[in-house]
Amino acid sequence: DKVTVRTRAAGHSSDEGVLWESAGEGDFTVETISKQTRGTEITLHLRDDEKEFADDYRLRSIVTKYSDHISVAVEMFEEGTPAVEATEDSEAVAATEGSWKPMNKATALWTRNKSDVTKEEYQEFYKHISH
Repeated sequence: DKVTVRTRAAGHSSDEGVLWESAGEGDFTVETISKQTRGTEITLHLRDDEKEFADDYRLRSIVTKYSDHISVAVEMFEEGTPAVEATEDSEAVAATEGSWKPMNKATALWTRNKSDVTKEEYQEFYKHISH
């Protein structure tokens, strides 16, 4: 339906955030916002017939395909699990908190010294971007 991007660069005040939104129809809006934390948040507002893009595996596949070799880390929040009480057949399970998990390697070959990149890394990079 639309994409919302909220971002603030490191070193800028919380009043210097930016909100970018687009419904993918050729236009977009940009406005200054207050954002307490640095970094970028991307929110996909999906129509009912596009729910496949909310699937963790699908999102990871897209990020890996298009952003595995950029020098910026891409992370996705993984929900924690609720506590489970003990029963006659099973033990209790403690709740876990959600956490941010990396989705890409965040290593761009072109930002590294040429002598530090192995032949295998070049081959893996070429294979990755050509498939």
